[in-house]
Amino acid sequence: LIVEATGKNAPGGVKEFIAGGYIGKSNSTKIKNSHIRNLRLVKANAEDGYAGGFIGRSHTGGLAGLAEKDADGNLKLPGILEVDSLLSLVPYLLPKYTNTTVTFLSQEKNPNEENPQVEGQLAGGYAGAMQSGQVDNSTSPEAYAVYGLKKVKGESHAGGFAGKIDAGAAASSDGLNLLGGILNLDISQLLHVLNVYIPMIQSAGVKSAEHGFTVEATDTDSSAGGYLGYGGGVQIKDSDVTSLKHTKVTPPGDSLESANGESYFGADSQYAVKGGKYAGGYAGCVDIDSAAAVGGGLKLLGNIQLSNVLEALDVVASTIENSDVNGCVGGYSVLADGSDKNNQNLGKAGGFIGEMSGTIIKNSDANLFNYIIGREAAGGYAGIMEPGNVASVIEDAGILDGLLNVTDSLASLVQSFIPIIEDSQTSSVPCGGAVRADGITDTQCVRGLAGGYVG
Repeated sequence: LIVEATGKNAPGGVKEFIAGGYIGKSNSTKIKNSHIRNLRLVKANAEDGYAGGFIGRSHTGGLAGLAEKDADGNLKLPGILEVDSLLSLVPYLLPKYTNTTVTFLSQEKNPNEENPQVEGQLAGGYAGAMQSGQVDNSTSPEAYAVYGLKKVKGESHAGGFAGKIDAGAAASSDGLNLLGGILNLDISQLLHVLNVYIPMIQSAGVKSAEHGFTVEATDTDSSAGGYLGYGGGVQIKDSDVTSLKHTKVTPPGDSLESANGESYFGADSQYAVKGGKYAGGYAGCVDIDSAAAVGGGLKLLGNIQLSNVLEALDVVASTIENSDVNGCVGGYSVLADGSDKNNQNLGKAGGFIGEMSGTIIKNSDANLFNYIIGREAAGGYAGIMEPGNVASVIEDAGILDGLLNVTDSLASLVQSFIPIIEDSQTSSVPCGGAVRADGITDTQCVRGLAGGYVG
């Protein structure tokens, strides 16, 4: 089966082109016990297209879409007079996929074939992009959602499971702001509404074809990961990557410690995961969600306490639990090699994750890496670990002044979420792996940070 969205925008056009093996565009859809098999190719435009093995693009319906104007021009939610009525309605807006899988066509007749099976601007083995929603295969015989994967190629985002997953900022923000003139929410009720918009993935791993699979995001500031290109406010559990392909990487001719590492970036070196700005064996970049939903929702509460802010922010923290990435025999290699608009080198690479910002990872291993190569930073497990900035979550830093009646010193306590890694290890191939950050620091950017575990 071949599925292709062939449209393309004229200059200045903004139309989206979406292709999915099972469904193209999914809005508040419930799908259960559904599978697609013998999928050869899903393809959409590389500049404006979403492509996914099961779903091209999935998102949650917004509360604002349910509103109507009364005779006086005021917005109303028809039939909803109380908060309890709203809370019972919100879950129906959430897309949910239970026991769903995609199986790609075997290429045993030509195992060296390198044509992508999924291709688009945002591309993923299961979904090109997801805004909110749940994928739950915990009742399936195996904890996988994607089978027989060989190659995913995206422009801006690419992942073995999904190119991009976030909490659906626009829909939730519009809806929450709408409630300001209709219903009175307390903090516990607000958290309940916010929680609906958090994407949750469980027991939905990626299983490759016999010789492993590769993921590539081609843009200079792109994100690529064996499971996920970019995630914001996402919760992933029990979802392994098995296995990333072993590829040929050409190290410097004299020694791994050579001052000249350009051979890593040449045509003679190939990688299982390759991205521009971020690349990781499991995920390119994962952070706390930059959803305006938090700021918009908190404004409904008026002058609130610091603890309320922390409770709301905790809802949008990203977590990854019990989810490993594994390499084929010989090990897998990761490259982050991009540039900014001034053609300055970018690239954060990690055996598990390229960059984690205010993210929690537990009991999730990176097994059998070979080469981890970046420009700014490279690490056997994580390229960069950094706190998440609260202002980025609320989008407008000025909102903090209206939310918090606290001193500057106390407000500074909420400037960050601490990234946490627990019970998680990285291991190289038996003969030893190499981690290298091949960049030169300048006045604009620090480069050349490399570490066996964290850059």
